[in-house]
Amino acid sequence: MLKKLYNKIRLFALKRKEPYSSLYKLLGFIPDDIAPYREAVSHCSAGIKTKYGRPLNNERLEFLGDTVLGMAVSDIIYRRFPGRREGFLSNVRSRIVQRKSLDAIAQKMNISQLLKTSANMKITNNHIGGNALEALIGAIYIDKGYEAAVKFVSNKIITPHIDLEKVAASENNFKSRLMEWGQKTGAQIEYKLKETHTDSYNRSSFTFELLVEGIVSGTGTGFSKKEAQQAAAGKVYKKIMTQESFVNSIFAIRNARLDKHESADGQPVAEEAATVTANITEQ
Repeated sequence: MLKKLYNKIRLFALKRKEPYSSLYKLLGFIPDDIAPYREAVSHCSAGIKTKYGRPLNNERLEFLGDTVLGMAVSDIIYRRFPGRREGFLSNVRSRIVQRKSLDAIAQKMNISQLLKTSANMKITNNHIGGNALEALIGAIYIDKGYEAAVKFVSNKIITPHIDLEKVAASENNFKSRLMEWGQKTGAQIEYKLKETHTDSYNRSSFTFELLVEGIVSGTGTGFSKKEAQQAAAGKVYKKIMTQESFVNSIFAIRNARLDKHESADGQPVAEEAATVTANITEQ
């Protein structure tokens, strides 16, 4: 009872004082120890030093906050999506904590108003905002503990700025993305059921092969045909996004196929397609 009364009096006394007022609007609570928050909003370009001459900036807190943010987001999505596999959870987490996302959220939260930087520093043209957001999470962890950090991530970052269901839906929609890519590039895409398995609990699982231009480019297994096809599509789509040699091989086969239809004598083209097929199979 006395502690609650003390907190109310303290809140009333500090809410109108800076930097407590600005931090309260941003964080939703009054810090117990203001020091880590001062550090969190100090960029190295400002050249701030402690009374002992040590540089004071948010780089160390950014390092800590990055880890705490990853743990907090993992905690939140683990509970939000029960039963989902590790690969799905990892991909959703990476979408949330990626630098581009954090920079955009920091801008919406107006973190730049608290930042201390060099007068020549242009905050909108770099990652200063996202870095400061991570540093603030590190400061919350030091000041209030892990549970407070998770609460901040949930209430101030994810709930107002991130639609988890939309992120999850887009993460699951590799099949649709691959179809769009195939329509755009003219590449032929086909799913073939490779095998069906029934375990000791009488649960069925399916394994699909995904063929791009007739070449097996990825496989996926799931407890439904849709899940298995999505798993295969996810692997192939990521391969398309990251492996230029794979895409070039696919396009070579596609071009050979199209040229064969347009050529009166398709034998040389068919030989070229066979050569490319052999190369892509070995990748």
